Amino acid sequence: MVDAMSERAAARNFGISRKTVNKMVNHTAPPGYQRKDRPVAPKLGAFVGIIDQILQDDREVLKKQRHTACVFR
Repeated sequence: MVDAMSERAAARNFGISRKTVNKMVNHTAPPGYQRKDRPVAPKLGAFVGIIDQILQDDREVLKKQRHTACVFR
């Protein structure tokens, strides 16, 4: 009960889920999204080590001979 209104009545009044009302009552700020596991790359996953080694080796060669890539990890 919050402000003499049950969670069920608040959900009906605002047109949202009872679970959403429960989350709003329990948290002062939204908890946000948190990833449980690292993202899976099934097609590229087997080659990540090779690609990282190529990019590591490129740091030792001349700038014009390097491979280029963006790392988003």
